[in-house]
Amino acid sequence: MKIVISVVLYKTPIKTVKQLLENFCNITRTTYHEMHLILVDNHSQDKALSDFLSNCSSGTVETISLSHNLGFGAGHNAAFKSIQSDAFLVMNPDISHVTKDGIDSAVDLLFSREEIGLVVPKLYNPDGSVQHTNKRQSTIFDQAIRLIGQNAFKQRQSHFMRLDDGYESVNRTMNAHGAMMLFKSKVFKEIGGFDERFFLYMEDTDITMEINQHHLALYDPSFTAVHEWQQNNRNLKGIRYMLQSMAKYYHKWGWKFL
Repeated sequence: MKIVISVVLYKTPIKTVKQLLENFCNITRTTYHEMHLILVDNHSQDKALSDFLSNCSSGTVETISLSHNLGFGAGHNAAFKSIQSDAFLVMNPDISHVTKDGIDSAVDLLFSREEIGLVVPKLYNPDGSVQHTNKRQSTIFDQAIRLIGQNAFKQRQSHFMRLDDGYESVNRTMNAHGAMMLFKSKVFKEIGGFDERFFLYMEDTDITMEINQHHLALYDPSFTAVHEWQQNNRNLKGIRYMLQSMAKYYHKWGWKFL
């Protein structure tokens, strides 16, 4: 089984890239799958990062430097088009503690049934607490109260994040988090990859919806990783990007308010 891991970088600290490479090497030493890592520099214009990446290429590691920053999804689409694979693992650079057993479990689940197109992991914060990323289908109200803060409409937020039933067993996910997503490559190609109209935010929600139109997107708690989760949508620029992506998403899928 050939698995390609795609990581999109934008002004990413070299220390983070080194940790990512170390984690990848640890997995490749023990897994029976053929693993490839593609590092996509999304026009960082960072000389130190560029110089570092120029020395990273090897038999299993490839680097791609894009001439323009076209966004998160477009960066992963470029990686997908560069190499053939059976499974395509999209991963943020701030993901760590990925294990060979976790990868093997997720790949086995992904290919256990023809209709499964996507498997996503149980993510943890660095302190060991669970990140509540297995959410229900997005509505305008749910997005709005999350922008307000964690203390707004707590019961509704708990329902949206599926705190009662979303994290202890394999289940269908309607709104997966893009920090780490394992796609069946033929399904990723079938749906056209990420919708590049989403520059930042909501591209993961959108592609989960796309997958679930004709396939299954599953949350697998035995597939785990640690995620630093840099939430930059709390500043004005981030909020602007979020609102733009929300408008594109609801225009595409329908304006569901509640």
